[in-house]
Parts: sequence; structure tokens; C-alpha cells
Amino acid sequence: MKKVVVLAVFINLAFGGVFDFYNLNRANTAFKDGNFSLAAKYYAKIDKDEAKFNRGVALYKDKKYDQALEEFKGIKEPNLEFNKLYNLGNTYANLGKIDQAIDSYKKALELKDDKDARYNLEFLEQQKKKKEQNKNSQQNQDNKQKQEQKDKESKENKNQQNQQNQQNQQNQQNQQNQQNQQNQQNANDNKNQNSQKEQTDSENKNSQDKTQNKDKKFGEPKEQGFQQNRSKNDEKSKVKQEPKDKSSKKEQKDNQNEDFGVVDEPISDIEQRRWQRQLEQRGINTFLLPLDKKEENHDEIKPW
Repeated sequence: MKKVVVLAVFINLAFGGVFDFYNLNRANTAFKDGNFSLAAKYYAKIDKDEAKFNRGVALYKDKKYDQALEEFKGIKEPNLEFNKLYNLGNTYANLGKIDQAIDSYKKALELKDDKDARYNLEFLEQQKKKKEQNKNSQQNQDNKQKQEQKDKESKENKNQQNQQNQQNQQNQQNQQNQQNQQNQQNANDNKNQNSQKEQTDSENKNSQDKTQNKDKKFGEPKEQGFQQNRSKNDEKSKVKQEPKDKSSKKEQKDNQNEDFGVVDEPISDIEQRRWQRQLEQRGINTFLLPLDKKEENHDEIKPW
């Protein structure tokens, strides 16, 4: 922007009072001295659109753009419309409101063709275009960076997913291998156990077969022979015992008879042959010698 219009208000002061003249004089002096804040203070004491306009200019010079904007908007005088629109354009431009500034310059040029107003309009339009281009470029750059970041994140996620899948597959493979090894180990253990069991069973069976064969070969005939010999010995012992018992009984009887004076009579020939046959039937080869019969006289003693 090239300039801000400052409107002189000396004509209207002819209708003002003494205090308006005093305040206007002080305001103009302060404005020329660059004391824009003091000038705005004295301009505010004059109730005229011209004074309001000058106060807006003083606030603009003092870089109080928001207050200046309100002063310019409050001007109703038609003769000040072009200057008001021009200064509104400048004020909007300094506030960064480019669209409102361009609109104010266009309205001012509709009232009057002005070189400064046109220059400011073209300048702002170029700035706006450049800003839009920069905005689009920045937006494209941002979109490009966002897309690159998105692609990067997607690639990283994909790599992480692939690594995770590979890790999962490796873990599954390791688990499968461990399971296969465990199954193989269990199968080998079972096979060894079965083999040991079969070997033990075979050894037990061979041992039993040997024992049975040994019993068949040596045990039963020996036991039978032992039983037969035992039976024969028992019979012989019985036969021998019976004559011994009989002999013992006979000796006891003889002793008793001797004690009481009783004498046994010798056996007859018939009894001797009967006794001989009995011994032969029992398998006892014993020969009895015939005894001569002698008569002996014994005194018979009766116990009673």
C-alpha cells in the first residue's frame, strides 16, 4: 500500500465552536509531530465525520488497526465514501484480511479511478494468488509428505507383519519339530520297553520251559522211584517191625512167664509153614530153621 488519505476539516470548522477549534489545532499539531496517539485523543473530542476520519487515520498511523477500522466504518458522510473505502482497504490489508481489503479497493475504484487504489488492488491480488499457489504447493507438499509417511508406515507395518508371520511360522515349525521329536522319543521308549518286555517274557518262558523239561526229565521218575522205593522200604520195615514187635511181645510174655513160672510152647509144623508163606508173599527172604522139640519141665506158677 502506498499511502493513507488524511482529510482536512478546516472548512467545516467554520460551523464549530471555540473548543472544536482548540481541539482541532492541538490534534493537527500532534499529528504533524508524529504523536498519533495524542492526535487521536483530540480528534475524538470533535463530533464530526471529518474529525472521526482523521482520528481513524491517527490510529492507523499508531498501528492500532482494529480501532482505526471501527472509526472508518462509522463514517456516514457521502463525500468521504471513497476515502473511507480506500482507508478500509489499507486497514484490512494490515490486519491480514486480504479478501475484505480487495473488496474495499474494488468498491473505491467503482466510485473513482485512482492510481494508488488500483496499485494496491493489483498488489493484493498478486499476493493472494501467490498465497494460494503457496498454499496449494504447501498442501501438495503436505499431502506428499503425508502420503510418504503413510507409505512408510504401511511398509513398516507390512515388514513387521511379515516378520511376525515369519516368527509365528518359525515358532510353529519349532513346536512341530519338538512335538515330532517328543513323539519319536516316546515311540522309541515304547519300542525299547516292548523289546525289553518281550525279552524278559522270552527269558521267563525259556526259564519256565527249562524248568518244566528238567522236571519231566529228572523230577517225576525220580519221585516215582523214590515213592516206589519208599513203599517197598515201608513194607519191609513194616514186615521187619511186625516180627520185631511180635518178638518183643513174645520176649515180654516169656519174661512174664518166667516171672510167674509159665513156659511157652513151641509152634507146630503147620504154623511154621504158614508163617514162611506169609514172609515170602511180603518179599522178605527169610528162612526159618526147624527147631527140635524138647520137653522141658517148668513149674507152672500162676499169678493168682
